[in-house]
Amino acid sequence: MIKIKSICLLILIPLFGFSQIKDTTKISKKIDSLLLESQAFIETHNLDLAFKKLSLAKTICSDSFGTNSFQYGLVCYKFGNYFEEAGDYPNAEKWYQSTLEIQTQFQEQQSLEFANTLNSLAGIYADLAQVDKAKPMYEKALAIREQKLGKLHPDYARVLNNLAGISQYTGAYEKAILQFQEAQQIYATSLGTKHVHYALTLNNLANVYFDIGNFNQAELLYSEALSIRENSFGRNNPKCAESINCLGNLYSAMGLKEKALKYYQEALSININTVGENNFGTANCMINIAVICTEMEQYEKAESFFLKSIEILKNTIGIENPEYATTLDNMANMYMAKHTYDKAEKLYLEALKIRETVLGVEHPEYAWSLNNLGSFYLSLIHI
Repeated sequence: MIKIKSICLLILIPLFGFSQIKDTTKISKKIDSLLLESQAFIETHNLDLAFKKLSLAKTICSDSFGTNSFQYGLVCYKFGNYFEEAGDYPNAEKWYQSTLEIQTQFQEQQSLEFANTLNSLAGIYADLAQVDKAKPMYEKALAIREQKLGKLHPDYARVLNNLAGISQYTGAYEKAILQFQEAQQIYATSLGTKHVHYALTLNNLANVYFDIGNFNQAELLYSEALSIRENSFGRNNPKCAESINCLGNLYSAMGLKEKALKYYQEALSININTVGENNFGTANCMINIAVICTEMEQYEKAESFFLKSIEILKNTIGIENPEYATTLDNMANMYMAKHTYDKAEKLYLEALKIRETVLGVEHPEYAWSLNNLGSFYLSLIHI
C-alpha cells in the first residue's frame, strides 16, 4: 500500500504542475483579450466600456500575477492610454510612470515597449507644456526606434513628429518644418498619403505655417488633413474636429469671424457628441468660441463659454499650465472690453503668476504676460 501511495504521488505531482502552467497561459490570454477589447473601445471613444474591460483586466492580473509583474505593466500602459484619451492627464501620467517602473524592473530599457511608454509619457508632458521633461524622453524613444527599426519605419516617424512639435513650441520653426517634412515623407512611403498618420503630420505642419503667418499653405494642409480624416473616420470624429477647429483658428486670424465661428461650433458639437464635455479638445473649442464672441461684442455668451472651459481645464490639464494661463488672459481681455476692470486685473495677475511658476521669468510667454498687464494699466490712465 505504501508503494502504491508513492506511485500515486509521483503521478500527481507532474499533473498538478502541468495544470498550473496551463492555467497561467489561459489567464494571460484572457488579460490580452481584455486589453485588445479595451483598445478597440478607446479608439472608437467608447470610454465607459473601455474602462470596464480595463478594470476587469486589472483585477485578474493583480490577483494572478501581482502588481509588480510584467503583465501588470501592460495593464498600466493601457490605463495610461485610456486616461490620455479621456483628457485626464494627471492620471495618464501616473499610469505611464507605473509602466516605466515595471519595465525598468524587468530591464526593458532598450525595448520597443519601453520606447512606446517613453513616447506616451513625453506626450503628456508636452501637453502640459513641461518641455524639459518631454524632450529627453522623445529623444531617447527616437534613438531606441532608430536602433531597432531604422529611420524609414513609421514608428520612428511618429516620435520624430512629436519632437517636431517641441521644436515648434520653442520657436525653432525651420527645424520643426524639416522634422515634420521628414516624418511626412516616411509616412507617405511606408503607409501612403491616405493614412491617418500622414494626415496628422499634415495638420501639424499646417500649425507651423500658421504660426509663421503663411496662411495659404496652412489652409491647404489643414484641408487635406481634414479630407483624409473624414474619409477614414467619418466627419463625426474628434480627429476631424481637430482639423475643423484649426481651420476656425485660421479664418479667425484672417478676420473672417462668422466663418471661424461656424467652424468652431461644428468642432465643439463633434467633440461633445464623441468625447464629451470634460475633455481638453472640447475646452479648446469653447475658448475659441468665447474669443470670437468677445470680438463680436457678445460678452454674456463669451463669459459663459470661458467659465465652462476654465472648469474643464482645471479637471484635465490643471491650473499650472500655460494653456490655462492663456485662457485667463483671453477672459481678462473680455472683461476689459466690457469695462469690468477689477475682474480683468485679477486674471492678468493670475496668468502672470502661473507663467512665472511654470516657465520662469526668462520665457517669452512671461514677457508677453507682463506686456498684457502693462497694457492694462496703461489703458486705465486714459479712462
